Amino acid sequence: MNSHSERSSRIDVPPNKTREENVDEFWFSIQAEVETALRKYVKERYRAYDPEEQEENYREALAGEEALVKETLMKAERMLGERATQGRILFDVDNTLGRAAYDSEGENIIGFSFRPAALFLLRHLKEKFPSLAIGFLTTRGRQGGVLDQLRQQDFLGPMSPYVDEREVYSTRDVPERDSMDVEGEYNYLTRHPDVDQAVLNPENFYGLTPGEISKLEILKNLHERAPAISTIVVDDQSFPQYLKNGVRAKYF
Repeated sequence: MNSHSERSSRIDVPPNKTREENVDEFWFSIQAEVETALRKYVKERYRAYDPEEQEENYREALAGEEALVKETLMKAERMLGERATQGRILFDVDNTLGRAAYDSEGENIIGFSFRPAALFLLRHLKEKFPSLAIGFLTTRGRQGGVLDQLRQQDFLGPMSPYVDEREVYSTRDVPERDSMDVEGEYNYLTRHPDVDQAVLNPENFYGLTPGEISKLEILKNLHERAPAISTIVVDDQSFPQYLKNGVRAKYF
């Protein structure tokens, strides 16, 4: 590969800026708007709390927004800037990118509230990393579910400009595995191609949910189909902490 093509396959970083500085700069550019939206959200959600408790919840939530943005962008910078020329990033939907709103009976979804940093982050990923496909890894249904809601502005529609519908994966499309005990789940992780074996420790492993196992099965299938394409996973559940390219989002 000649030097020109080698340079064009990587994310250019100005020589006077580190990747960390670029990520910090982006967070600073959106921080004020995130803070304003978060203040409103905390005031509405925790309106029964006293001001001191509201402020504590706000500070904790703001730290979660900052961590989500910075950790996700650093994963993308390192993955695409150092070795991969093509990749994907898969977000969980519920409690990761936002919260579903339900009717008074709590049965039907009537809307979706985005976490304050979500749309800023998706837009930045789309603009800065054109070779990074953005999709979902969700327990929601695909057909008649997420894909339909991407066409509805009151639901997931604001994300549609950034999402590649070919990269939308649902656990409902995965055959259910036989149940495993905690030891079996740990052994399953030791054989998974996307798991960072260096972080596994049986003494600190307490098991996985069926939904997490199904998501890991999807990741394994994607790796087997195209091992050269790296995948970043962003989810509020615990399993991303075991992945080579996982980001555990604060529950929203």
